[in-house]
Amino acid sequence: MTDDDHQHRAASPVNNASDSEASPLGGMTSLWQSTAERFAGNACASGDIETDVAVVGAGVAGLSTALHLSEHGTDTLVLEAESPGSAATGASGGILAPEFVRDGIAKACRLHGQEKGERLARMVGKSATFTFDLISRYRIACDADQRGFLSPARSDRDMDSLRTDGRAWSSLGFDVEFMDPCETANAIGSHHDDGALFFETGGALNPLAYALGLAQVLRAAGVPVFTNSPVRCVQKDGGGWLIRTPESSVKAKRVVLAANGGNAGLHPALRGTTLPLLVHEYATPPLSSADRRRYFGSAIPYTDRQTYVFTARLDGTGRVVSALPEVFPKWSSRRFASEARRRFAGMYGMKPSIEYAWSGTAHLNPSLMPTISLPEGDLSLLAIQACNGRGLGVNTILGSEVANLLASGNKEASAVPVTRPKPVTLHCVASLMPRLIMSAAHMRDRWL
Repeated sequence: MTDDDHQHRAASPVNNASDSEASPLGGMTSLWQSTAERFAGNACASGDIETDVAVVGAGVAGLSTALHLSEHGTDTLVLEAESPGSAATGASGGILAPEFVRDGIAKACRLHGQEKGERLARMVGKSATFTFDLISRYRIACDADQRGFLSPARSDRDMDSLRTDGRAWSSLGFDVEFMDPCETANAIGSHHDDGALFFETGGALNPLAYALGLAQVLRAAGVPVFTNSPVRCVQKDGGGWLIRTPESSVKAKRVVLAANGGNAGLHPALRGTTLPLLVHEYATPPLSSADRRRYFGSAIPYTDRQTYVFTARLDGTGRVVSALPEVFPKWSSRRFASEARRRFAGMYGMKPSIEYAWSGTAHLNPSLMPTISLPEGDLSLLAIQACNGRGLGVNTILGSEVANLLASGNKEASAVPVTRPKPVTLHCVASLMPRLIMSAAHMRDRWL
């Protein structure tokens, strides 16, 4: 997965992991934790506090929302259970992909109508540029590298989808380029794909450093970011809301829930509305300059269109960052390392060692489209969740959309559909489907 749609779990080197481990992960730090500075911000929330808008969650969605609310002059604070970026954002791969996960613009238009579908697509298409501009404006040090993003394809079906998407993005004024097999191989270093769409505005960054940088910007602007302040409940309080943490009671006129999968525990209407997919990210030791040129071409970040997705990028030190979805049976540490090396060997003819591995849960909704949920049916309580593997860029620009929505009070002004949450039918069964689909795709990839 590419973005911040992950609930963070611990990470560790996997080379020395034993067979007895139930997962490839132990108790050490992720690549991003080892390279990002700590947040020197607010302590936990305490006492009685009042604010106009309380944002729950200090991932990219919550931090961007708070930042843009502050730019509107709205009294805002952020409540975070741990520290900024420690959950969804910090467990992502750090790729900024300005496109939809699947089916693209045509699906957005089918679901929302031509005009609203195209508005949503324009927002998604601008998301990477919006993010990099924000980073530049506030001088956030996060290893940001806007060298583009590639969406490669291999099967005839995916190639047809690729061409359709390319024409649709071009019709909306976005500068996308179709690459043939030779151009694709030169860009990513692998000769296995039949073509790719190149989005020149995409790129990559250190997602945890980005979140910490946003938090520091908020702190400098006088917006409290309360850490180690898990929200226990959100309840109606007259015309507003009362939020309780272990050491504080926060009264807010409006609330934005930006805790990703954690939103389900904060309002009953959000239960069973998203589907989980556990994803394991991993990073190699830094490659030599010669190996970078030999194996990774132009080093453009990419995520292919296979169901058993392959994604790769280089960080600023030359480490390759990639991922594997969880399958049945659960990965052991040895199987995980073996599978990661098998996939690399298939793509690049090399079997790298793995220096870091960490996990997160991608939360998906059935449409795989970004939405803003209204658990109470009005703008006093909004929920941002399930950005479906495109969270870093989409959640950044979505924060601006939410701030504008709250400032204007006009639901129709939002480029993102604003709807009542709808539980997934037979959620307890449906929640197994992403992992089952990945398991079947893994078997096809390995044996066919």
